Amino acid sequence: ASRYQGGSMDRLNTTYLDLSTAAQIHEAFFEDELVPSVLLSDFLSIDFLPIVKKEVDLLSFTIDDAPLYHSYHVADLPGALAELFGSSAFLDFVSGVVGKKVIGVDAKTYLFSSGDYTLLHDNVVQKPGIDLVLDLTAGWNADFGGSVVYVDGNGEFKSIPPASNSLTLAERKGCAQKFTQYINHLATKKRYLILGSLRVHA
Repeated sequence: ASRYQGGSMDRLNTTYLDLSTAAQIHEAFFEDELVPSVLLSDFLSIDFLPIVKKEVDLLSFTIDDAPLYHSYHVADLPGALAELFGSSAFLDFVSGVVGKKVIGVDAKTYLFSSGDYTLLHDNVVQKPGIDLVLDLTAGWNADFGGSVVYVDGNGEFKSIPPASNSLTLAERKGCAQKFTQYINHLATKKRYLILGSLRVHA
C-alpha cells in the first residue's frame, strides 16, 4: 500500500480541480474528431509525483516479447497510483472530462527501452474505448521514438508528444487503433508509461 498520507485531492495538480478549468478540459477533449483527446500537463502534484516514481523504481518488471506484436517489460501499477485511480475524486474528474460515467481504471506499468515497440496486427483488433496514458519519463526526446500513436485506418494519425507527468485521455472510435513507436538506438534511458483504459458504466 502507498505511504502517501494526503487525500486523493492532494495527489492532483490543484489547477485541474477548479470547476471552470474542468469545463474547459471537457470542451477541449471533443475538439479532435479523429481521436477525441486531451493532454493534461503537470498532472500529479509536486508532492505526490516523487512518491509514484520511487514506487515505480521498486516494481518487479517481466519481459513480454512477441516479435509480431510487441516487445516491452510490464508490471502492476504502483500502489500509490492504484489508490488514486480507484478514488472517487479521480473517477469523478475523468468522468467530467470524457462526459461518461467512469467506474474504474484498468492499467499497468510499461517499461520501454531501445528496441522495444508495439505493432498493429490484423489478428489483434482493439475495441473502441477510452485510453489513459500517464507519462512518467523525464527528459525523453521524441527523436528516440516511443510515442503513443493513434491511427484511423485511412492514413490519418495523431501522435501524443512525450511529456513527463502528463495524463492523456483519448477515445478510440470506429476503427481507430493505437501503437507505441519503435524505440531506436538513440535512446539512452528507459521510458516508463502507465497505459490503460477507463471502465465506463454501460
